[in-house]
Amino acid sequence: MPRKSGVERLDADTRREVIRRLDDGDTIDQVSTFLERELGAMAPSRSAIGRFAQRHSARRKAAAAISDAVADITEPAGDEALDLMMELAAVRIREAKIIARLTELGAI
Repeated sequence: MPRKSGVERLDADTRREVIRRLDDGDTIDQVSTFLERELGAMAPSRSAIGRFAQRHSARRKAAAAISDAVADITEPAGDEALDLMMELAAVRIREAKIIARLTELGAI
């Protein structure tokens, strides 16, 4: 299993602040500048922040898709449809992880 990215190794409060800034629309450069001010030489690289932002965005999109799908589910197919949506979300999250790893390896 690959090691955690520089952003994922940050303490929980700093990582939450990074996520908040990304959700608020900060650019990767703005987040990088913030981390450099906070952590100095220990700040993750701009590339690590970019990869983290991509994964975070993919997770948010998957969660939104699940939420939308659950809201649209009606009985009697509700339970099966919910199960299928959960399975699809897991596949999408796994897909995002595979793409991120392939990117890290320079394969894509």
